[in-house]
Amino acid sequence: MGLTHQRCRPVAGLLAHAVVLLWLSGCQSGYYTADGAANQDFTVTRQNTALPEQIAAKIARLNGYDPLERAGAAFQLGKLGAEAAPAIPMLIALFADTTPVLLSRYIGGGYRSSNATSPGEEAAQAIAKIGHGAVAELRQALRQNNPQVRRLASKALGQIGEIATIPDLLPLLDDPDRQVRATTAIALGSYRLPQAAQIILDALPTAKPSVRTGMVYALGQINDVIAVPTLIDRAPLEEVDVRVAIMYALGRLRDARAIDTLMRGLKDQDDIVRANAAYALSNYFSPPTIEVLIGALEDPSDRVREAANEGLQRLSGVVEQDATAASWRQWWQRQQAKMHVPP
Repeated sequence: MGLTHQRCRPVAGLLAHAVVLLWLSGCQSGYYTADGAANQDFTVTRQNTALPEQIAAKIARLNGYDPLERAGAAFQLGKLGAEAAPAIPMLIALFADTTPVLLSRYIGGGYRSSNATSPGEEAAQAIAKIGHGAVAELRQALRQNNPQVRRLASKALGQIGEIATIPDLLPLLDDPDRQVRATTAIALGSYRLPQAAQIILDALPTAKPSVRTGMVYALGQINDVIAVPTLIDRAPLEEVDVRVAIMYALGRLRDARAIDTLMRGLKDQDDIVRANAAYALSNYFSPPTIEVLIGALEDPSDRVREAANEGLQRLSGVVEQDATAASWRQWWQRQQAKMHVPP
């Protein structure tokens, strides 16, 4: 793929993922070390180490004045995969560079794909493509003072997906920085293996509530039904934020054993738990599910009624329907009459 250069003004970006909120804003220039300090004298080669010319040239560009040049160099190094391993320390140092840029990539057939990014984000993607060779230094980066570095190290480890790194990420679910916590929960959800779910389940009972919330979210993303019995058992015991995550995860897992727990979730004292339970039940088509969602249309909370209505629309395929319990009951009676088989 080729690369074209285009500068952009600093912009703010917003990404919502379920209950997770991440934000990125601000503009910086120059080069930044892993601790965020300006560093214009960074040495781009290790002492007594001979680098292939194409790698040495790209590493040198990581220290360029233009943030688009830095982002482009990281992108090109990522295309080399494991061959770019000599650039690992410099790429990790680039994690702290959040300068917004617009990168346009050639994807073939005369088409280009453009997206807002930053040198740090491109460096993290490049590190993930390098793979196993970057794991040791990424583990060290998780302990850096700069939260942006911790966040991108967590993201890269999740994309690499080595099971042995899960225990390294779990403590970051209690990180003081909200972005780090959110990214780590998403990163843990990238380990789509039964072993990953089991490691998280084993650590769940002794974790702090704030950490358990991210762990449960990750279990929903891993999407292995091995988690269902534990989530069912813990649902009535957990604090509200964890219960919210459990409703979300049980909806993702789509295991019929969870239906009773989700129905009880519709009676929870917290309206966000009830709303998540309603959304989750839209993944389970059955007459009892339809009936409890119709009942939830009479909930005193607007968000619960909205969730129940959307759940019914999803289950029925009917979108032009009054969002009232009476209207949906009439619809359900008509459906039941159609399903009746005469003797």
